[in-house]
Amino acid sequence: MAFPELMPATATPFAPTVNTSTVTISAVLPAIRVAMDCRLYKSDQIHTNLTLNHKDVVGTSRNPFWAQVKGEACHLSDDDPHVLSIDIPSNVNYYAKVTGSTDHTTTCSDLLFFWANFDFSTSPIVQHTSALGCNTSFEVVDVDTKFLGTDLDLDLRSPPQPLEGTARNSTLGATQYLDFLNDYIGLARINVSPQNLDQFFATLVTAPWAIPMSALGDPSANAEIEAAIKFHQGVIQAQKISGIRVPANETNSTLTQPISPGDNDARSRFNATVVDATSRRRVVQDAASTHILVALLAAALVLFIVGWVASPSTSVLPRKPTTIASAAALLAGGNLFAYLPADGPSVSPEEIVAALGGPDARVCMGWGNVPDEEGRLNGGENEAGVCRFGIFVVDEKEQTSRAGL
Repeated sequence: MAFPELMPATATPFAPTVNTSTVTISAVLPAIRVAMDCRLYKSDQIHTNLTLNHKDVVGTSRNPFWAQVKGEACHLSDDDPHVLSIDIPSNVNYYAKVTGSTDHTTTCSDLLFFWANFDFSTSPIVQHTSALGCNTSFEVVDVDTKFLGTDLDLDLRSPPQPLEGTARNSTLGATQYLDFLNDYIGLARINVSPQNLDQFFATLVTAPWAIPMSALGDPSANAEIEAAIKFHQGVIQAQKISGIRVPANETNSTLTQPISPGDNDARSRFNATVVDATSRRRVVQDAASTHILVALLAAALVLFIVGWVASPSTSVLPRKPTTIASAAALLAGGNLFAYLPADGPSVSPEEIVAALGGPDARVCMGWGNVPDEEGRLNGGENEAGVCRFGIFVVDEKEQTSRAGL
């Protein structure tokens, strides 16, 4: 697949702490790829002939082989009705070649991929033949793409995933720039001797995504070979398209017909998501959201001030906490007087301490229950009495008894 010229455009600049070379950018983008409409021909649709030890005009012994594929003999003369014709040495087990023409002067298809398996030690020598006739064009497909950095380098850890349901025709014609057979001439010549494979099929059996050589002789591997042919053809044509790219404002290859005057690939805008995995998680809001939030907070502050000024002043505490009356109310609110002797003024401090529980006695200030008798007199509904705020003597025996219950 080949992508149009792309440039990142952001509404707000990146924060200074963002490393723009490591961020990942995800987007669904259009790409151009080769579309191949293919027909598979099996052995019963291919007529072959192999002549052993045929003497040519100079007396050299050869093994001429020819093949005719039913349905691919367009425009061939009666004198030479063979789609393929070649000499096969006796040490060759596999033969494969791409032929055809975009003007259909030799085959009905733009491209005809042919492969065969020979075994000169058995009969018949021709063990297997198959062919794939393909008409080629270009199409546009939306691709789920992930880039690494704002230079938009493809993230090879997450290869682009085409959304097959979005495939559509492209304005780029199949024969406008490319002659598919000539594209194979530029492929590296790979030595696969003694087998007789052209540059395309030699690549097909040696590339990183290669199929095994033995697949060329296995009828059950035809589907695997067809998929490999389409894949490698796609890689070759994507590289070819990338080599002839022009600025996006000079093309409209990714646009869907009909195209309005002046439309070009550079006018399209695509939403993208930027993720910085090395930074802290944060929430980003646009200027409009910020202004709305500021207005709401300002209105709340104004209403609070108006309510504070307009409302009547009320005391939070019922009385001043430093007065004698407040101190007496704390004593009266608790159970401290219930422990003191009735003739308090005539007893010594040691007797008062003993009455409160001795040196280990504990007192606390807070909410507590007054004695049951007083609770009943005051209409308390709970068995422990009513709850008041004051100073209380903690009865260790009562606490222990309740804990045991």
